[in-house]
Amino acid sequence: DITQHGAALAELLVKEDQLRDARQKAVSRNAEMADIEKIIRESIASAEDNKQNKEKMMDELQTDEKALRKKMEKKKAELERNEKRFKSLQTVRPAFMDEYEKLEEELHDLFREYLERYRNLDYIENQLEQFSRQEQERIDDNERQMKRMQKKIKEEELKVLRGDVQLDENELDDSLLDDAESDDDDPEPRN
Repeated sequence: DITQHGAALAELLVKEDQLRDARQKAVSRNAEMADIEKIIRESIASAEDNKQNKEKMMDELQTDEKALRKKMEKKKAELERNEKRFKSLQTVRPAFMDEYEKLEEELHDLFREYLERYRNLDYIENQLEQFSRQEQERIDDNERQMKRMQKKIKEEELKVLRGDVQLDENELDDSLLDDAESDDDDPEPRN
């Protein structure tokens, strides 16, 4: 109530400069009492309308304040309920958690088994590659020996055909075998 009067007084004081001028004009001229009364009544009516408007605004503000307080209380109660529910949910272990942990353990076991098999497969592939390389080197060596023997036989045949040398088959076989044995004793370096 005091705040309303204070607010109204502050508004009237803002208008004091204008009203003072009007008051001075009214006093300085000779006016009839009826005119003065009329002006005063109009001012009173205007002040009364202003007062009613302000009271109406205050009532609306109070209504809004009550509605907001109710909403705040509802939200606060809802927040408390949700916090209690959250705390209870934190303490409760979900029904699927046992199954989840079991499946997670199985997954770890399967992954370990997968890694072991992958390593074994990689090792076996590496061994196979080394064996294939050695086998290929052996085949290449045999082919080189075979070509040398063929070359030697051709040379011997050419010598025999020209009549330069006369050999029998036993000597030729012995000579080829000696060459093959010397190749085995002194193998070429491998790449």
